Amino acid sequence: MIFLIAIAVCIFIASFVLILKHFGYLAVALKTGLGCVLLLLVLSFMYGLFNDFVFIHGASRAGLESATAYMVLLGFYIGPFVFFIGGICGAIVSYWRKTKHRKS
Repeated sequence: MIFLIAIAVCIFIASFVLILKHFGYLAVALKTGLGCVLLLLVLSFMYGLFNDFVFIHGASRAGLESATAYMVLLGFYIGPFVFFIGGICGAIVSYWRKTKHRKS
């Protein structure tokens, strides 16, 4: 069952990339998605500098270790979702800006 879900997700992502490429919004989506992930990583690093890291199997005091741990965990678990949603939002905003200028 998990294999079928993984195949469906891969087909969805591939078709979405082809659609964005066809309409010329792939570069915008990639830039916006990467910018959002970079912002997530910077903010999680800054959060870890001043807050202790506590997880199921480990802990560290506020500082570079905590900041790195927060950045890696958030980047790994939340990063793909932020990339996808940020890319979609960037493509939508770019589309709205182009259609707004056509009507004027």
